[in-house]
Amino acid sequence: MDLMVSVVLLSCAVLSSHSTFLGGPSVASVKEDGVQRAMVFAMNEYNRRSNDMFVNNWYKVNNVTKQNMNCKFEVLAVPWQRRNELKKIECNGRTIF
Repeated sequence: MDLMVSVVLLSCAVLSSHSTFLGGPSVASVKEDGVQRAMVFAMNEYNRRSNDMFVNNWYKVNNVTKQNMNCKFEVLAVPWQRRNELKKIECNGRTIF
């Protein structure tokens, strides 16, 4: 089963050479380091949370969009256990997760 993933990155005050407004979408490259990390994280979270008996991976990424937002991510990092856990997401003052 092929799974196509379109990743939307929520970045905190990331500025590019093109002027974008806060909250506005902009095109990102699949080769960007942050995009690669987000894709790996998203796929791992999908596999962890899905009830599928197979492990999924992306086959082809059609496009990537990043969005400049006022977001706050709370991540619990336990490096000696090689574990990261997303605890909370707040965007524009609203708790999402």
